[in-house]
Amino acid sequence: RTTAKIQENAKIYSDKFATVDSPNLTILQGTITYNTAQYFRHLFAHEKLSANSPILQRALEHFPCKACFRCHPITQTLSPEFQQFLNTIEPLDPVYSQQTVDAFEEFLQFRESKIAAVKLFRSIVFRATPKRVGRIVTNLSSTLIFDIHHNEVNEHPSTANLTTYSEDVDDYIHRLTRSGTNSSSQPTLTERTKNFVGLFFNQKPSSLGSYSPKSDTQSDKRAESEYPEADLDNNGNSYETVTTTPPLTPSHSALEYNLAEVTHSAQQLYTSTILTQQPEPSTTDKKNKGKQKQEKPDILVVADIDPEPVTPVKKVQKPKEAKPPQSSPIQIAVPNPNPPINNSPQQQQLDDDEMAQTTYPVFDGTNPRKWIFDLEIAFIANNIQDAANARKIGLAVMNLGPAKMWYVTLNPKPTTWIRANGVDGFKELFLTKYATEANKAQASQQAQARIRRPTEKVNDYLSALEEIWMECGDAAVIPEWMKVSQFTSGLLPAIILPVKQQAPQTMANAVQAATNCYYALQSTMQPSHSAEVNNALLEKISALEVQLAELKISPANTNNNNNRGFQQGGSSNRRNGPRCHYCGNNGHIHRECRIKARDIRQGRKLNWAVPRQNNQGQGKGQPRHAFVEEVESRILVDTGSSVTIISSEYFDLIIGRMKKKPILERLNYQIQGVTGHRERPRGEKQQQQI
Repeated sequence: RTTAKIQENAKIYSDKFATVDSPNLTILQGTITYNTAQYFRHLFAHEKLSANSPILQRALEHFPCKACFRCHPITQTLSPEFQQFLNTIEPLDPVYSQQTVDAFEEFLQFRESKIAAVKLFRSIVFRATPKRVGRIVTNLSSTLIFDIHHNEVNEHPSTANLTTYSEDVDDYIHRLTRSGTNSSSQPTLTERTKNFVGLFFNQKPSSLGSYSPKSDTQSDKRAESEYPEADLDNNGNSYETVTTTPPLTPSHSALEYNLAEVTHSAQQLYTSTILTQQPEPSTTDKKNKGKQKQEKPDILVVADIDPEPVTPVKKVQKPKEAKPPQSSPIQIAVPNPNPPINNSPQQQQLDDDEMAQTTYPVFDGTNPRKWIFDLEIAFIANNIQDAANARKIGLAVMNLGPAKMWYVTLNPKPTTWIRANGVDGFKELFLTKYATEANKAQASQQAQARIRRPTEKVNDYLSALEEIWMECGDAAVIPEWMKVSQFTSGLLPAIILPVKQQAPQTMANAVQAATNCYYALQSTMQPSHSAEVNNALLEKISALEVQLAELKISPANTNNNNNRGFQQGGSSNRRNGPRCHYCGNNGHIHRECRIKARDIRQGRKLNWAVPRQNNQGQGKGQPRHAFVEEVESRILVDTGSSVTIISSEYFDLIIGRMKKKPILERLNYQIQGVTGHRERPRGEKQQQQI
């Protein structure tokens, strides 16, 4: 009764909320919670009552739900804005209907008003309610795309909550069933309950006239004699239904009628909710229950299902009487709640030979044909049988991504993966929905604009084009000459001309010509690239040598400079230092020039500030041919370096011919080659110059 009162107050607040000008977010939070509970009660009413039941409409009106897609089916195509809105609130597990679509269109017209957002939220059911509904309402006034974090979402209703919702529906259904057998001339349920309770507390009933109170035992006997309890039928499945109404007299007849009616309603409740779900008890259970039956007397509990709070009902113990042996008492247990409707196909038992070897692709809204192709390849890799249509459809629905709502609203739903018996399967319905003519035109434009990237191989470029061509339809739809034209037009400028000069007629010839030109170009460009790397590394080595030389000189300079004189000397050294022949600035040489290094990295033409002499002959960086001690040598002369490096074999060859041997000293640095190999020099000449 307390739960019913809270729900009634929440409904009152929900109705008042729609009339206020400035929305109260606290009331909105309660409204969302109330709508979620009403949705599950509404769902249980659909499940427990058949479509032909005379009380179905009354039950649905008692538990209303604007988001029920059975009562309010969607009759129009969802707009892109509504799809964006559904993607945004997807963490809340929403349920919507045609009323939600209408409320969303009104919200788009009055987007700045929070009242429109509140009305929109009242037409949606969130199976996982939000914790911070105010932030969602505020964001909706400015944009339809924002993130809802998982820590801002409550858990789904628990099993205990679902049990409560199911019991609420059962109570209301039995209340309607019982009220249908009563005459309108009889007192109401509230009046009968008050009179019944007043009798047990020796109070005078208010509407039954004068009477003399009797003992409880006499009242029970008279009630049992006039209205015996209904027995189970031969099959033990249901109780008999009372179809006639006994006459009402101003004595205890009304009270006794109340007792019999409540007892019979309780029996009907047990029969409909427990006997249909309770398994057959074992022989041991029957014996134990029989012992408990003999030890404890029968107790009749009067259940008051009226929503108004009344005085607690006192339990009445029946007198022990000799009765014929009866069957074992029925075990009363709380029925398990019916699960919510799941539109996805029923899961099948995994095959013993089936193992998940690969993951399934997720559809992102583009390339529908490629997604179907990858999905079927994953079916084969995971050893899913061809006849497992339900499992294939279930896996596809779980990986539909933003298109999952398309399957939810699909009616009727496919039962096979491909077309069978003249009925389209899931594959045909999906391609009809998403592989449209607009999709083919978009894929054709992408193929025209696709060009080969500089670091992309020819086969990778061909695979990318074939993926785009797949979205255009069957392979026979695109002519061969169009494929050749699109393929050759997207090649790199260095090879597009020689490929077109060969005039390939088929894709195989075009791919072969492009591959040959690509490898030929790579072989001719490789030496030039290696030379550039070698020059860059040599320049870095020379720069390190200059830095080491400066480190040796700098301590002597710092000892004689102090304060202002040191600053003037330092700036003077920068102004009067060496001049860079590349950029023309003072203070560094061209090997240390950052501008030159940048131009080399970017592949620009080197423009020297100071013209270089003998640029076509044996200039700087060119190998020299000379004879040292009558031994032919090839030396790379570097005029900007203070050290010349020669090989040890060449040094040993000429050292024997020299009259005065040079003195070698151990050096404190190493030399790194182009390949990264490090060598420590044997020393440097001190007296003789080689």
